Amino acid sequence: MNTIDIYGKKIKVVTVIVSHRKLEEVLFHYNWHKKYSSNVRVLWNQEVLAEEDKVDPNNEDIIPIDVKQGRASLDKICTESLIYFQADDPDYYIFFGWDAFIIREDFEKNSVSFMSRHWIFAMFPLLESTWSSPQHPYVKAEPFKNLPAKQWSVTEGIVLHRHAVKHYYESTFHKPLYWYEVRMPTILGQAGFHITTNPFLDHRFFRHKKEGSMSKEMIKEAVKESTGIIHPIKDYKLLELLKES
Repeated sequence: MNTIDIYGKKIKVVTVIVSHRKLEEVLFHYNWHKKYSSNVRVLWNQEVLAEEDKVDPNNEDIIPIDVKQGRASLDKICTESLIYFQADDPDYYIFFGWDAFIIREDFEKNSVSFMSRHWIFAMFPLLESTWSSPQHPYVKAEPFKNLPAKQWSVTEGIVLHRHAVKHYYESTFHKPLYWYEVRMPTILGQAGFHITTNPFLDHRFFRHKKEGSMSKEMIKEAVKESTGIIHPIKDYKLLELLKES
């Protein structure tokens, strides 16, 4: 397993891509992130694919899975990554979906070193709460009873310490009453983990759109502003703009 050097210490990172697309798109995502990640793996959910599209990728880093209603089961897929990658025993996990892309080579190192320096166990693209701010990494944790009932965040582009993933995985065996209405930040925040928004990600270029893609203008601006990740990219041809910029 490849490692990155953080303050003289070798840190192991696994970047997990969750995809339900056809093989050529899975391979595109994998090959793209090989340039930006120390160790990239793909969890390839084949539930929605036709039989002719369920091709053996012949690549040990692309792991076919079959999770029913996979699009609505990201919690399960994220936590089960512990099973798939426990032999690697990484220090940090980074999670992505099929339409988010790293565009800076130092995104992984910047994020992990920042977390290590400030004892942060999870960084999210955004948190819909005043509890945490990208401008203020030293967020004072409030008592959970004072927080909004639900902490929502985009489920991809998350950077997690392995202890946070382990806790989240174990919590799935004792689901709270409104499990399907809460998200990962709520569970980790309630457990006392220091979580925050990723300061190396510009929210203008990481948006949660159900339909459509980033525009050409937004992509060019994202490259100009040197954001770490862009999302969503539905048409991979748009990524050619990065080479032109």
